[in-house]
Amino acid sequence: MEGFENINISEHCKQRYVERMKDITDRQELRRYIVLYEQDIIQNIRKMLQFGEIIYTGKNFEAKDNKIIHIILNGAWLVFVGKDSQTAITMYKIDLGLDEDFNKDYIQKFLEKLKGIDQEYQEQEEDIRNSVLEMDQEMEECDEKIEEHQKLIRDYENRKAGIKESKRSLDVYLNEIDLKRRDIISRLICKKAM
Repeated sequence: MEGFENINISEHCKQRYVERMKDITDRQELRRYIVLYEQDIIQNIRKMLQFGEIIYTGKNFEAKDNKIIHIILNGAWLVFVGKDSQTAITMYKIDLGLDEDFNKDYIQKFLEKLKGIDQEYQEQEEDIRNSVLEMDQEMEECDEKIEEHQKLIRDYENRKAGIKESKRSLDVYLNEIDLKRRDIISRLICKKAM
């Protein structure tokens, strides 16, 4: 794979390389080996990445942060690479405890199954994206209708307020007429107020 020529290699990945390739598990021996052969370790891991195949790009299913990772397969080796940081995080060998041919057959069958699932995923992803686009358009239409109805409601509320104001004006007008009527009656009976 291109793009991994200058990738950073984490200390953890270097340690896993030495543990699994050189079968060194003693911590002091492990550190000593890394100090002595660090550039060789880095170059070997980078070559594994360059000549490997990305078999997965997606959320890190073992971490809580859901960061995107690449998983690269080279032979029976898996190398985990952080997509954003461009750092090889860790690595390990697929070893089912039998011979290498069994491991290769297992990996081959796994890759065939993975390709089928990847194809299904891509087909479903396109269908789902189309459905999501349709739903987004429908939601926009709903928002437009809501806005139209809210404007209509505001118009009716304004109309109602205008009617209330007209009604109040009529009440005031009627009260003025009543006041004049009472004034006339008052004068008729010689009283100023009733």
